[in-house]
Amino acid sequence: MFDLIIAGGTVVDGLGKAAYTADVGIKGEFIDAIGDLSKAPAARAIDATGMIVSPGFIDTHTHSEGALLVDPQHANGLRQGITTLIMGLDGMSYAPLSADNYLIHRHYLGGLLGDPPEDLDMSSVSAFRANYHKKVAINTAYLVPQGTVRLEVLGFRDAPLVGDALEKAKRLVRKASSRARSGSLREEPTTLAPGATRRNLWSFAKSYRKWTASTSPSPAGRIRTGLSAGMAFSRRWRSHAGQG
Repeated sequence: MFDLIIAGGTVVDGLGKAAYTADVGIKGEFIDAIGDLSKAPAARAIDATGMIVSPGFIDTHTHSEGALLVDPQHANGLRQGITTLIMGLDGMSYAPLSADNYLIHRHYLGGLLGDPPEDLDMSSVSAFRANYHKKVAINTAYLVPQGTVRLEVLGFRDAPLVGDALEKAKRLVRKASSRARSGSLREEPTTLAPGATRRNLWSFAKSYRKWTASTSPSPAGRIRTGLSAGMAFSRRWRSHAGQG
């Protein structure tokens, strides 16, 4: 017996096949069957005739982590079919940060990420995730942001991430990587880091064999230059590339 059957909808499954009419049977939180379920018993049924039935969309580039903590329903995303947000993009977010650095970064990123409560624990990726887990209406995944790690180690100082500072950054990445999906690169104060420093930290992060993302900033009028540099970097370190 199914907990829910979504009946008669036009299924678009994201696998590249043409849309087709089918029923979708759900048990618990998982899709258990797709096909003709007209004779199958279910605790609840939804008539989806004339409607599209598809997996939830993944918003792969969003800056909503602050706003999501204030408006956990995220209705604007849900109404577009978005059920998962990737956070920590462009090398900037809230964890891992000390309480003081969180307040600084919260203010610095307010115009982009929103204004989350001031009293949140962002001292680790685990603490960060606990602010969202079963508290917001959508799924979330987190990248370990290189800029945030750099801020925790060096603040906003224009100084190289080398020596003891680099070792501290590695320890933060090591701890965070056990709780996050991957790492991201770019954005202030990330752009203060020279290429050699980025490569050093990036090669360390890649040893964890997790998904990584790099975004290459471009001066006005030099989009091709920035994208070419970003693609070269991504090919070297086998990461996902984007353009900022």
